[in-house]
Amino acid sequence: MDNQIGKTIKKYRTQKGLTQEELGELTVITANYISQIERGKKSPGLATITRLSEVLEIPITKLIGSTHKEYKYQDILSDLSVCDREEIAIISIVLELLLSLKRR
Repeated sequence: MDNQIGKTIKKYRTQKGLTQEELGELTVITANYISQIERGKKSPGLATITRLSEVLEIPITKLIGSTHKEYKYQDILSDLSVCDREEIAIISIVLELLLSLKRR
């Protein structure tokens, strides 16, 4: 399992002077789960990556980096399955915008 996301999370967490416990409190993610992500034992879903990027005040692209190509179709479906209708509508709009930019 690629650990680039975990290494990046640890880098920005320590730069902000946060412990895993403090980051966990701010993101409502357990310190144990953060530790597993940082060590490459667990792969965070989109919702977790979003919360971490917000608290660490970095763009999601910094966390995902080159691993975004490894994000599997099933992972996307899994993340979408927990979204409500409003969130799906927003995601749909963003996706349409991204695809239109790609076609240019």
